[in-house]
Amino acid sequence: MLRGLAPFAVLVVAWALITRTGLVAPLFLPPPGDVVRTAVELASDGSLWVNIAASLGRVLLGIVI
Repeated sequence: MLRGLAPFAVLVVAWALITRTGLVAPLFLPPPGDVVRTAVELASDGSLWVNIAASLGRVLLGIVI
């Protein structure tokens, strides 16, 4: 179980290091903590699912076109 999470953990740590050292501006790659915090806020107010549905609709429309 833990071995399966290792690649994910490495990616998150690399992501955090890249954002913390300033190699990439937060505008283009926000820190993992900000992403999780915003996801929790959107999930708690119900707008996450609305936004996911809108994004999926756009993807499907793009595939159809």
